[in-house]
Amino acid sequence: MANIRIYENNLWPVNTLSYSSQSNLWPATNTQKRWFVTPWQSQSSYITNQWLKSYSASKAPWTTLIIFGHNLTVGATLQLQASNDNFATTPIDILVPITMAGTNPDAPCIVYSQASPVAYNYTRILLNDAANPDNHLELGKIYLGTYFDPQWGFSPSSTINPVDPSTLTESEFGQVSTFAITQYEEATFTFEGLAPASAVLMHAHKRTVGTSRAWFFTLYPEEDDPYLRTYYARATGWAFTPIGSRFGGWESLELTLQTER
Repeated sequence: MANIRIYENNLWPVNTLSYSSQSNLWPATNTQKRWFVTPWQSQSSYITNQWLKSYSASKAPWTTLIIFGHNLTVGATLQLQASNDNFATTPIDILVPITMAGTNPDAPCIVYSQASPVAYNYTRILLNDAANPDNHLELGKIYLGTYFDPQWGFSPSSTINPVDPSTLTESEFGQVSTFAITQYEEATFTFEGLAPASAVLMHAHKRTVGTSRAWFFTLYPEEDDPYLRTYYARATGWAFTPIGSRFGGWESLELTLQTER
């Protein structure tokens, strides 16, 4: 059983979006951008039957929806729908549980995954939240795509450490002033003895994201509710070490990451 799931191919930013409504200051295209702190917002008072729709001419397959940051309440409903005829019919209509927690306290996280990929021209997120106290709906960063689980996961010695980059200044009389900066986390994952297939996937992922692009991953995806351990981060280092198959693998990898703020 894999202890890490890597979401490798986000279709949402490259697909064509349409929407039921949007704020002039917070358009739907914000969900395609890197930053989860700049969300899409519906127009004021538009809190039922609101939707974002993604169109893929090539019917690229997907297994997973991630929404990183939202203002939905526990009484809201979120339906993930798919169609080939722009919803004249709706062959897929999934009620996705709404969660109010996640790894980032500023970004409640919704994660839905299925084992088998599906491929449709249109994918729609349909929202209803009649009791929303903000009187509008908002969604942050959206992922729609596939995942892979390395055959051999990271070692138990891997770490995730909180970092507070805030600065303290002490006056000549000993008073301390604080300049607060958003905290983040740094992680180091050591993969000992990646099998050839997993090593090939990790190299391909490195070529795609490098150290500049942020991406999602989930720890222990089959053991816990995924939203509790889904991170949005970018790699700060990829250190591959070739090893002989007699030592239990093909390569080892030390992967360092920094969560997005």
